[in-house]
Amino acid sequence: MWTLLTNWRASHFLDCGPHKVRSGKELFVAMKKATFTPDLRDEAARLVVENDRRIADVAREIGVGETTPGNWVMKYREDHAGEEPPLELSARAELAELRRRTREQEMELAFLKRLPRTSRRSSG
Repeated sequence: MWTLLTNWRASHFLDCGPHKVRSGKELFVAMKKATFTPDLRDEAARLVVENDRRIADVAREIGVGETTPGNWVMKYREDHAGEEPPLELSARAELAELRRRTREQEMELAFLKRLPRTSRRSSG
């Protein structure tokens, strides 16, 4: 991974070895890939899954981009899929209703997309 540092000169660094490439006035510096302990990964994923925290908030707290904990959450959910309790009857009914509504809205959207577009210009 390369990080672009603008307005820096090679003299700002003690070592201008093979991991630094100069391109005009810009200097690209090779960044070492960060490694995280499995405990940190699990704890971050657990915060998102079990406590309904946003991935962006957890990422900000531990100082990484949103993609990294997002991958951890996806893996955590795959690994712990069998541990989730089954849906209650009311939740099943709500899920069925939401799926029905989604199908209706998708059909309505498909219909509206097929209609010819007309421009409405006001005369005056």
